[in-house]
Amino acid sequence: MGLGAYFGYLGLRPPTKDKGIRTLTERSDEIVWICPVRNLNNGNYVATRYDLNLVDGTTHHVSVMPADEEQAESILRAHCPSALFGFRREWEKQYKADPASMAQR
Repeated sequence: MGLGAYFGYLGLRPPTKDKGIRTLTERSDEIVWICPVRNLNNGNYVATRYDLNLVDGTTHHVSVMPADEEQAESILRAHCPSALFGFRREWEKQYKADPASMAQR
């Protein structure tokens, strides 16, 4: 199963209609930082949203259910090997100040 099809299946929508999935399939070389954000509902972990931060300062998202988080992270890391993965306060500050500088790391 291809990357777009995998995330389309997880999101239960066609990959072509989802900006996050299109970003992964068409602009993966422009993704400089992938930041996972766990979504909670009444204290229960319901999904992980991955913020796909691009070199031009735009951000798109893909989300997965908890059971699919490990596989999704593995696919994202393999598909975007030059992107920083995770969260660090200094990355957030740097991205807000100058997104293009993230590509030079």
